[in-house]
Amino acid sequence: MLQSIHQRDGLGRVFLGNRHTVRLSVPVDGRWSQGFRPDFESEAAQFIQTIRRRWLANHGDQTGAVAIKHAYIRKTVPRFLEVRDRLAGNGVIDFDKKFVPDKHSMRYRVRPEFRTTRVADYSNETLCRAIENVRLEAEGNPLPVHRWLRESLKLLEFDLDRALAIVSCVDEVPEKRRKRVLTLDDYRLMLSEQCKAFKEELTSGTPELTCDQHGRVHTSFSRLPGIVRGCVSIGGEPLVGLDLKNAQPLFLGMVAVDFQSSSQARNRILKYEPNTEQPYGRQQRGGEEPPYSFTTMWRKLQGVDSNRVYGKRLADIFSQNEYLATCEQGKLYESLLLPGEDRDWLKHRILVDVLYGADDYESPIRERFEGLFPHLHKIVTTLKTSKLIATPKPHKHLSWLLQNRESRMFIGTICRRIMDERPSMPLFTIHDACCTTAEYIDFLEAVAMDEFARLGVTPTFKRETYD
Repeated sequence: MLQSIHQRDGLGRVFLGNRHTVRLSVPVDGRWSQGFRPDFESEAAQFIQTIRRRWLANHGDQTGAVAIKHAYIRKTVPRFLEVRDRLAGNGVIDFDKKFVPDKHSMRYRVRPEFRTTRVADYSNETLCRAIENVRLEAEGNPLPVHRWLRESLKLLEFDLDRALAIVSCVDEVPEKRRKRVLTLDDYRLMLSEQCKAFKEELTSGTPELTCDQHGRVHTSFSRLPGIVRGCVSIGGEPLVGLDLKNAQPLFLGMVAVDFQSSSQARNRILKYEPNTEQPYGRQQRGGEEPPYSFTTMWRKLQGVDSNRVYGKRLADIFSQNEYLATCEQGKLYESLLLPGEDRDWLKHRILVDVLYGADDYESPIRERFEGLFPHLHKIVTTLKTSKLIATPKPHKHLSWLLQNRESRMFIGTICRRIMDERPSMPLFTIHDACCTTAEYIDFLEAVAMDEFARLGVTPTFKRETYD
């Protein structure tokens, strides 16, 4: 009955009569709110939801605890300290007291017995407006391509019952999750809650889309577990994914071309800083400005005199072991595999030990990469240790560059072009992959291949129908 009289405004807020109503996920176990007044309960529910959203986004440690800044919580939970202490007293949450200003935020976790949720509506105009303000702040100043992608999300349908049935059959925690020491039951619970959160967002008709400081687009669809993508459809049709093979190594090759092309390009790369206003460069008619001069340099490389300094550096990168050609074929990880090793395991180790992690620990995988691609490894090391990098954790610089290069191509170029040429086409992104329906998949691949061809690169894409 409550649903039948709900109405929504242009911002997706729910009205019940003349009052604002907010919908939150609360623990099924009713003990969490014992003794709470209605207004206090709504703030407590919002606090739990804040912790839960961070946990579902995989930001927790091995115990499920997530770090959240006090200032962020207070935006939607005015009586934050009282709410926190009451929930802790009820045994609903745990929190540490290792707060260090500007260095270490306090960590919170919802206890396992209160992680299974249900949906509840709260009539609280102040809370509703605060939540909406936080959401608009997170969305920032979306570009037209972001708004267009968000509209596509409204077309999605999700079979929650089927998804939960699939999750219940999961019998192993993936390797990349094991570092969090998740039990199988905890992992199933997390997947189930992610599915329920996705369904609730689609039901509300107000899908969220945020763009981070490197240009990557994050949605509940991009966070949805891959094993249940077959439960997502549009008008009963399954989605078809187009995934770029060896994406991060390929973009590393592009960055390396830039880096070796000139001293000016090296300085630009080493001094790269996140940009929330123009993450894809200056907008141009029909697309975005190319990030650096790698298009020109790659074409020059085809006939360069190897005695020239920059030409020899470029040739060293790509002629030795045919690094770029191997990435284009989608076989880089296979080229590094030893007999008996698992490809997914090796891929994870390459990303962590070579591209994303600091070089302050021994890694046989890193040594293997250096042995096969010594010139490229020198560039990787420089991009994680140079004194020109203006960040307290310089080893993160390379991962930021690769994320920005990826988002420039997929969001700022491919999605932007499709928005201009076929605005009615449904399109969804998962970082280095795009999804649409079977009707449009050929057009999507043609655009992607054409845009990479402009850069002198011929990558390999993998199609997958999620059914």
